[in-house]
Amino acid sequence: MVFKFWSWKQAGLWDGRHNFNFVVWQNNQFLVISYRSGIEEVNILQVSPETYIPLAKGFGEYPAGSIWQLGELEKIGGGPLLQFSSQQFLQIPVQGWGKVSSRLIRQRPDQSLKLNKKDLLFLTFNLLLTEERNLTSWDIIRLLSKINSLPASKINFYSLDKTRAGEWLTLPDGSRAFKIQKEFLKTLVKELYKDREVLNEAILWTVVNKIGVSGLAAQVVAIIDNLGGEVVGFYDQKESKAGGIYCQKEVCRSYTVGLLSRTLKLTVKKEILENSHAEALVVLDEDYWRFFYQR
Repeated sequence: MVFKFWSWKQAGLWDGRHNFNFVVWQNNQFLVISYRSGIEEVNILQVSPETYIPLAKGFGEYPAGSIWQLGELEKIGGGPLLQFSSQQFLQIPVQGWGKVSSRLIRQRPDQSLKLNKKDLLFLTFNLLLTEERNLTSWDIIRLLSKINSLPASKINFYSLDKTRAGEWLTLPDGSRAFKIQKEFLKTLVKELYKDREVLNEAILWTVVNKIGVSGLAAQVVAIIDNLGGEVVGFYDQKESKAGGIYCQKEVCRSYTVGLLSRTLKLTVKKEILENSHAEALVVLDEDYWRFFYQR
């Protein structure tokens, strides 16, 4: 019995101590929910169905409301496409996903949401009742405990289409779309998702894109920067090393390296980086591109 409980705990996506970001699909829109350790607060970012975002797996830009259905139609899965697309869109780690029924959350007449602490507890609890999730039961139970212990003032709700991160446009067919302004979105993301542990470890990074596909290195640089890390160089160039994260032994054991390894699906490899100002090197290869960008 003790062994089964330990195995159940070990299977979780979250260690219960550090920051944790996950995304919830609800009524053709999604919520990115972040528990921030140290600060002890929860930030909730609502992304409306009309918000145009770049999708993972090479689909290009689509309205957010179409992500789940597209993932199901393309046999990728609504949840995985939602997770990786929200990660690519916000340029932060997104560790888990879940889907709840639209009946579970009260909505205003204009279909917008406003979640307080009670609503967030209700939503999180109902993730236990759905099979459409990669969040484990242990993840959800720990989240419920953390949320319940917070004062209501530590639950912060943001509706993306009511921020300066974009603007509403009228399309030729008469429909409306919310178009993102990247510079404002980056400011908002840094405010909501900066990671104290990454800041404290202060590891210096270099990122190399070895396959020449435009934008790969810049995407990873943005994730590191949004978390509070520092990149001292990034390049599109041929590299003899296989894809992975290369670092010295002490750095390889760090929280930041572990987080990026899981986020980027890259193996950590111990190696002394000679003639480099960086303490860790990210090498992006075709396997990385196939996982996140190829259909």
